[in-house]
Amino acid sequence: MRYHSQLSKRSLRLGKAARARNQRGAILPWFVLSLVVSIAFLAFTCDVMRTVHAVSVLQFASQSAGLASYRSLFTGDGTLVAADPTQNIFQYLQSTNGAQPWNFAPAGPSNGISQTPVQFDASDITVVQNDANNKSDFLIQLQANRNGTDGLTMFFLPAIYAFNSFSGLPVPANTNQANPYRVTEVMAQPATRVGPGAALGSGGQNSQFIGWATFPIALCNATAKNKNFLAASQSTQANYTVDIMPAGGKGSAQDLEGAFVNLTATGSTTGNYYGAGQGGAAVNQLINSIAYFQGNTQTSMAPAAVERGSKLTAFNIADAGFKQQQGTIINQLNQLAKTNRYCIMPVLSVDAVPNQLNQVVGFARCKVISAQANGQNITLNIALGASAPMTNATIGTGFTTIPALDGSALQKAITPFVPRSYDQANNSISAAPFGVVMAPALSPRQIQGGLL
Repeated sequence: MRYHSQLSKRSLRLGKAARARNQRGAILPWFVLSLVVSIAFLAFTCDVMRTVHAVSVLQFASQSAGLASYRSLFTGDGTLVAADPTQNIFQYLQSTNGAQPWNFAPAGPSNGISQTPVQFDASDITVVQNDANNKSDFLIQLQANRNGTDGLTMFFLPAIYAFNSFSGLPVPANTNQANPYRVTEVMAQPATRVGPGAALGSGGQNSQFIGWATFPIALCNATAKNKNFLAASQSTQANYTVDIMPAGGKGSAQDLEGAFVNLTATGSTTGNYYGAGQGGAAVNQLINSIAYFQGNTQTSMAPAAVERGSKLTAFNIADAGFKQQQGTIINQLNQLAKTNRYCIMPVLSVDAVPNQLNQVVGFARCKVISAQANGQNITLNIALGASAPMTNATIGTGFTTIPALDGSALQKAITPFVPRSYDQANNSISAAPFGVVMAPALSPRQIQGGLL
């Protein structure tokens, strides 16, 4: 009995061991299959992630190149260059390719090179005139590619479809190479900031900003006395008379209202960033600011940066200190008019109040034709220009920089300086207002491109 009992126990143990071996034998094929699939997906992920990285780099390259090249359509004062806009952009992009590429992106690899510069051909550029009534209103669509020798070699994706070839199933096209591209559309939006003027005689990169800053005469966006800039921006009338009046003065109902403003930086980070509007020293600062735009290196004073929300002090032209220098100021303006160059004038929210702070809401593109004394007033004849980008005018990112970047939000935009909109139903961009200083910006219409 004891013998049979021991034999039965032994048989039981042997049966359990056999079943365990059978179970291990059944799991092993599934484990091998899972491992192969995991490795395949890991390999596939390597190709996908490399392509995703290339797409993000191409997007950045097309954006930066598009924003920079937009200005090549215009001279510094916003005058449209007569040459073909597509060729202007192409020549600008060609001049920067190579030594200073817009970006490097994954490529190939070919001959051991896995990254190459992002370059643009004429076929990558599309220029569209957005508004038939404004020849300066362009939309630029710029495409950044990875194709040809720059196309991305797929290392593992072809292996995934190898079974298709053996089984006679179709193999998707372009499994050996990925050719992603991204398209960026750039347009002009109302500028929110004009940088400080570079000192006359500056060298290096600052030299491009010599003579470009905010001009020390402001227009009024809304006024109870005269016609206002808001109304002018919604018209096509170019020529206006601007009345600059003493405190409490009133000009013609058909004229724009204006004021001399002090754009001299005080260096203050707690009080008013700009100079005062009365006294002999302040009037000299005004004279020196105008001299800057005449190119007078002896007396010029470069205006400080101005942005939406800045508060400028307006001069009272009836003050004795101003009266003593009035003839000099008028003569300066008439000399400046001979240059026939558009300038950037700040636009104040409401009627200008002399000797007080007045808030800037935007910037007007205009040129002085003549200036003269007119009784108690000073009147300017000006010409508003079509809205266009100008040198040193940019768009802010939502925070103020003047007097210092302290986390304060940029003043909310008001008409006509609100950003232009995209009408999805009509697939169109709204027209630009008239006479507004613009700056290149990414279009609200998103054009993604191909692959991922």
